[in-house]
Order: sequence, then C-alpha cells, then structure tokens
Amino acid sequence: MNGVSGLERFSNASSVARWISIAAFASVAWAGAAISGSAWAESLNYNLVNLSVQAERDVPNDLMRVTLKASHQGDSPADVAESINQTMSWALGKAKSVTSVKSETQHYQTHPVYEKTKIRAWRGSQHLQLESKHFSELSELTRELQSKLAVSSMQFVPTRETRESVETGLINEAIAKFSQRAEQVQQQLKADDYDLVSMNVNTQGQRPTVAYRGAKMMAMDSAVESAPAVEAGTSVLTVNVNGQIQIK
Repeated sequence: MNGVSGLERFSNASSVARWISIAAFASVAWAGAAISGSAWAESLNYNLVNLSVQAERDVPNDLMRVTLKASHQGDSPADVAESINQTMSWALGKAKSVTSVKSETQHYQTHPVYEKTKIRAWRGSQHLQLESKHFSELSELTRELQSKLAVSSMQFVPTRETRESVETGLINEAIAKFSQRAEQVQQQLKADDYDLVSMNVNTQGQRPTVAYRGAKMMAMDSAVESAPAVEAGTSVLTVNVNGQIQIK
C-alpha cells in the first residue's frame, strides 16, 4: 500500500507535539529568566550606600638600591661602546664579588654631539643598578665604584617579603573597618540588615626614600670618595577598601 498507516501518522504527530512542547517550555523558561533578571536588577536600584575606608602602617625600608652611570665621549660609537663595556665589566666584577649585592645593567644609549650642524663627537652612557639588604656592604661597594662611575641615585624601599607580610594584616584591618562602617550606617538608618553589593581592595606604597641623586661623574685620577652615610627610614603602606552596600 502507498498510503501512510495510522500508526505512522500517530508517531509523526507525537513527534511534532513533543517539539512544540519543548519549544514552549524553553520560551517560558527564557521569559522567566528575563523577568527574574530584571527584577534582580531593579532590586539594586534603591537604598545603595557607597563606602570607603583605609588602613595604613609605617614599613621599614630594608632594601637599599643604588644606581650608577658609566659615561664616555669619543670619536665614534665603537670607541664609546668599547670604553663603556670595559668600565661596566670592571664594575660588574666588583659587584659580583660581594655576594649580598644583586646587580643589573640598564639603559645603554649613544648619541651624537653636534657643533653647529656637524657631528663633533659621540657620547654614550649605561646604568648599573645595585640592590642589597646589607647597607654597609653596598655602601662600601658604592665607594669603590665611584672611582669610575657616577652615582645617579640612592633609594630605600621595603623588600617584597616585608610588603607582603604587612599587606596581609592591613587588608584584614581595612576590611574590618569597612564592615564596622557598614554596620554603623545600617544602625543609624534603623535598617534590619544590609547586603554587600561590591568591594574593591587596593594597596599602594609611598614613594621610595631618595637619599642621594645626581652626583657628578668623577675623573679617573681623582680621589675616591668615602662611603656615603645612609639612613633608610620608613615608607607608608596603605590599603584602600571601597565598595557598595544595600540597606534592607
């Protein structure tokens, strides 16, 4: 027979009905989710209070950082590079002999020196950064290196370990202050409770203590300067917590 049996027609009709039911359920679910999301968004449009608190503490500067510069002026870039490389090799050898000091070369550059419109010479420079927790040893090394390099800057900062150990306590303190402030607002407004809507926690430190900057380049045959006197001081570490609550 070429006709479709009653059983086949029933099966096809059942499949169509099933797909219609699934589509209808999905539409209802989507509409319900949209209504629920809209209602949730509307519930955050009132009784919102923005709060901001901070906690801060003096942190010892237990890391000394010295930046020195090797400079040279010559007839060609090659002459300049050779002279600076020799000076830096000597300085790095001195620095590596002091195991408590970490050394790193930085910012090599050369540029022409003009006389009117004509290049008269070439000048170059490179920086050497030294770091140590042992101030006396780095001070003595700095004294030795000043026979060929100039001190560009000397700074004192907290080490990463010191910062992290203090930050942990400050974050807890700042969040506790935020909670106290939120409860204070709730009580003053005679509300039953509050919900936390959002919170941001940020840390920041004071600029490092600058003890020395911009020394003149010493001539190679000049007397070696004495080791610089140092006083590390402290830095202020601050944790800011700001956020939004909803009074209920």
